[in-house]
Amino acid sequence: MQIAVASSQEGTVDRHFGNTDSFAIYETVGGSLKLLKSIEVTPYSSEKPGHDFDQKKFDAVYAALHGCQRLYCAQIGDKPKEELQKRGIEVYHYTGPVEKIEL
Repeated sequence: MQIAVASSQEGTVDRHFGNTDSFAIYETVGGSLKLLKSIEVTPYSSEKPGHDFDQKKFDAVYAALHGCQRLYCAQIGDKPKEELQKRGIEVYHYTGPVEKIEL
């Protein structure tokens, strides 16, 4: 299984889905996580409170996450979360070390 984490530094989940400019992609290996790659993206959010859902920006981020079954992030808006779940990505609110993610 592959998971994506919104992270500003390797090994830590600490970013808001909409504000992150990169995701670390991990694969589960024998009950632990192995870093596969880091993917740079254009942040989804305009960072303005109450901004509208931007389908084009969201689709670009989703394309970068394609193949992942889970996403861990510090925060995420309701609409992006709903759209990711519709497309088969489970979303988890979590902040902390990647090594402590419960699989």
